[in-house]
Amino acid sequence: MMKVINYIYTGLYRLLLKTGDKDIAEYSAVFLISLGLTLNLFVVLRVLSFDPKEFISIRLFGFLVFIFLLAVNYLYFVNKSRHKILLDNSQKWTAQEKRISSIVSIFFCIESVLAPVLYSLMEDGIF
Repeated sequence: MMKVINYIYTGLYRLLLKTGDKDIAEYSAVFLISLGLTLNLFVVLRVLSFDPKEFISIRLFGFLVFIFLLAVNYLYFVNKSRHKILLDNSQKWTAQEKRISSIVSIFFCIESVLAPVLYSLMEDGIF
């Protein structure tokens, strides 16, 4: 699982480096991965019929899960400078591998946003 996350992070980080500011790329990639993982986790929890409203407010639950994943990803990628190691490793990739990494990263972001929407539409019988 971590290889996939590393791959997605590297793709996002490389894409975001085009902003010209390395700090923005580091933190934005961590934010996007954390957001995507949170949204995907909520879809899985809905499929499994887990209802956190029985224990805690849904907004608070979502906020806590997001903050937890954000902290874990920050510690994993930024705090230990793992993003530099991943970027150095990606320099050895061919142009096609870099393109595929970018496509996978963009797909992850799009899928993470669309999955909850599509699942809600399927639940409502619209889709």
